[in-house]
Amino acid sequence: LILSRMADELEGDVMNAPEEDEIEIVWENLVRAGDNAAQMQQLDRRQEELFWNGLFDRMDVERDRLRRIGREIEELGEIFLLPPPPPPFHPPPRMPHPPTRPVIRRRGAVTEGMIREAQNLREMDARNTSYIRYSRDCTVCATKNPHQRAVYSNCGHIVCYPCAVDNARSGATGDKCVFCRSTSAFVKLFEEECGEEE
Repeated sequence: LILSRMADELEGDVMNAPEEDEIEIVWENLVRAGDNAAQMQQLDRRQEELFWNGLFDRMDVERDRLRRIGREIEELGEIFLLPPPPPPFHPPPRMPHPPTRPVIRRRGAVTEGMIREAQNLREMDARNTSYIRYSRDCTVCATKNPHQRAVYSNCGHIVCYPCAVDNARSGATGDKCVFCRSTSAFVKLFEEECGEEE
């Protein structure tokens, strides 16, 4: 109650005084009163009240402006909206895989012959296991009963001696078994011929 009376006195003094005397009157009222802290609190509250009133006044002005725009839109019968949103993002289509090209792998005539002979031996082995076990045929040159044979020491594969020497002299396959391609030296077999060389 006391504070509201002081506020009324302050407002009355300020309203009746000219503008340049306004600050002096407020200051004199502050000095006249014995309790500066209470008056400072009163001034702080008044400033806060004026701030909020001013804020609400600005909000009222903005609300009125928006209502006026809304009425104008209704009168025109058109609705002005924000621009449409951008179209949704679609990632670009994936590029197809690069075309595959067939790789031509040509084998030499010797290799093709070895493969054919190995296939033949597998077929014969499936039919008759005893034939392959004791066969003297060279699987590289297809000689039925070679006079001399050689054995690769690491893997035990046997070929005719001339084929082993030719294989050792070639740069690409030297020191390798013609079947399993493991590095291996060969040794000439000394065996008695039980049949004639063809």
